[in-house]
Amino acid sequence: MSSKYQNAKKYFITTKRASTLDHVIREYLPSVEVDTLIKSGGIWRNRQRMLKPDEMINQGDTLIVYVAPDQGRKFVLNPASIVKETDDWLIIDKPAAVTVAQDRSNTTYNLTFGVGEYLKSKGINYSPSPITRLDFMVQGLVIYPKSKASEITLFKAMMAGNIHKTYAAALPAHDPVINDGIVRDKIGFKGKTVVDPEGKEAISKFQFLYRENDIDYYKMMPITGKRHQLRFHAARYLKPLIGDALYGSKIPRADEHIALIAIHYDIILEGVTHTIELPDWQGKLSLLSGKNLDK
Repeated sequence: MSSKYQNAKKYFITTKRASTLDHVIREYLPSVEVDTLIKSGGIWRNRQRMLKPDEMINQGDTLIVYVAPDQGRKFVLNPASIVKETDDWLIIDKPAAVTVAQDRSNTTYNLTFGVGEYLKSKGINYSPSPITRLDFMVQGLVIYPKSKASEITLFKAMMAGNIHKTYAAALPAHDPVINDGIVRDKIGFKGKTVVDPEGKEAISKFQFLYRENDIDYYKMMPITGKRHQLRFHAARYLKPLIGDALYGSKIPRADEHIALIAIHYDIILEGVTHTIELPDWQGKLSLLSGKNLDK
């Protein structure tokens, strides 16, 4: 049985006989490049990655296998995507269709791996941990520390509410617009974000920018940081973001993008505000907005 997880195909395999891991995969998924799949970390048993081809699989064991097009690849950070670098931290423009951290299909094709290799090339012996994250389908700014001390400082700033993020988004024109308005819901996550009276409060601010060719452009500010918060609020109070099929968009995209970009940070450290903005975000968002929109 198979399904989809992000850009990967997800398979469930329940073994009929005991055998080694590589033999099981060759039997059940004969068209897959087995060695690459195992080395990439795309096979799981009991919530643990399986990385040894000769590891024994018992009769009746169930494996979850994620087969993705980028398995076997290592993500290489393009220096041009570094929007800001100090002695203590970096801010990277993450492309869409790349995860921030390891996902279930791959340990090396992700932004954090690329940042780690970049730091090594600079002689920095530190395994980076992202301070902020973005969904797989979302482009934009992600903060990385360059040392453990900086990681602690930035994490404390985030927990104190001293890191403020702004997104830009595009969606089919909708009346009335929300101009400098705040929306809030109690939400939970059940495969996607839903209203949940017992859930946690999610608060978002919307700022209408302009309308062009039947597309509305907004800035969106998450006051809280719940999973899929802006995507959910856009669909609930306006229209689904362009390309966001999970939340009801009827505009197909083949490139695993949605029209949502993290474009701006205000980072307050020791009383000093560092303001970072993604260059040419308007042009990038215009490319994501597409044509032939649903009305």
